[in-house]
Amino acid sequence: MGLVNHWDHTRISLLSVVSASALVVGIVVGLGSWQGCNIYGPWLLLPDDAAVDAAPSLACQRATWVGRTDAGDELEAGQVQLVAAMRSINIGVTFDAGPDGSLPPFGWDLDGVCTCPGPPSCAQRPGTPKNCDDNVGRDHVALQLFRDLGMTAQAGSAQTNAAMSAGYYGILVQVKGYNGTPNDGRVTAAIYASNGLNAVADGGTPQPQWQGTDNWTVDPAYLTGASIGTDCDNSNPECSPLYFDDNAYVTDNILVAQMTAVPLTFGSRADIGGALMKLSSVVLVGQLQQVGLQGSGEVWAIGNGSISGRWRSSDLLANMATIPDPTTDGSFFCGSDQYYSIFKTGICTLQDIASDPKSDNAGAPCDALSMGFEFTAGPARLGLVFGVPAAPAGCVSEGGVPWQDQCP
Repeated sequence: MGLVNHWDHTRISLLSVVSASALVVGIVVGLGSWQGCNIYGPWLLLPDDAAVDAAPSLACQRATWVGRTDAGDELEAGQVQLVAAMRSINIGVTFDAGPDGSLPPFGWDLDGVCTCPGPPSCAQRPGTPKNCDDNVGRDHVALQLFRDLGMTAQAGSAQTNAAMSAGYYGILVQVKGYNGTPNDGRVTAAIYASNGLNAVADGGTPQPQWQGTDNWTVDPAYLTGASIGTDCDNSNPECSPLYFDDNAYVTDNILVAQMTAVPLTFGSRADIGGALMKLSSVVLVGQLQQVGLQGSGEVWAIGNGSISGRWRSSDLLANMATIPDPTTDGSFFCGSDQYYSIFKTGICTLQDIASDPKSDNAGAPCDALSMGFEFTAGPARLGLVFGVPAAPAGCVSEGGVPWQDQCP
């Protein structure tokens, strides 16, 4: 099946099942089934001793990622460079919530508090229910959006993850300066979006082999200035990442990287709308896995991966300018009198965290939703810089200013 036909079919399938709650399918794609993760190891539960001393009834254990170790620091600067392309992501729509309605155990405690029984880290909207963390303080309330999609999300899940696995688009994680051992006190990690395997730039539809030989295109919006057609393979210095952490580390084979902000566009393909998960204070955690090839050589994959962050509600609402309204001809949800106000109310009600961590526990209003999802990534290589046209958008002002909105 050709690339164009594949995405035409996917888009028709998605639009045929969109409802007020199913708008989120156009915002974030790639849903899957839940599995337990090794990244949630013995460091997961850290007692808040200060809370125990001050008020035992408010004590909780907090989910946090593994810390940096000095083991391996005696080695010289690492020479290992690895690239892994996401094969699937998981937002837990098939997770069995049980009678308590709990969300999947994805993500981490991002704001340093356990909301419920303790107070939230920001001032939630008057008249809205308190948005609680789980029993170890995880901040991931945006998962509730996807739970509401039910079977619609599960159907979109199969299509989207299949497309990622087939090489039509992806998210790439690069690690440089790694010593190749279970512990490295400092590495550089970067995130890129890909518009598919290299041959996609020439109109082909190759099938990835997942053995570290596939060259994935790099979206130019994730680079500091490399020109279209530049080959980013072999550590090309022209392909400098825009979203990276040069103080990342590896502890017990677990990679931990933190970035100020990362827009997860899933390739920016117009076929899936200009959907954008723009997260701030991003935490990437994943287990580095060495994979042996037949014959000789070894490559790297990332298993049990997790990305968490803060999703500003105004950025989430801005996606409605690129999601077509299936009830009209040529309009977008930003202009839908029937659906948009319902969706906006739901988003604003779920705000549970400040978009800027400097505002945590300072009385600032909640203006974001916490988010966490899981992923797996297979061995890959960086390829050509290749962009795609911007997705059509609606509700643009007469002066050409893109549409935007915010919670009251």
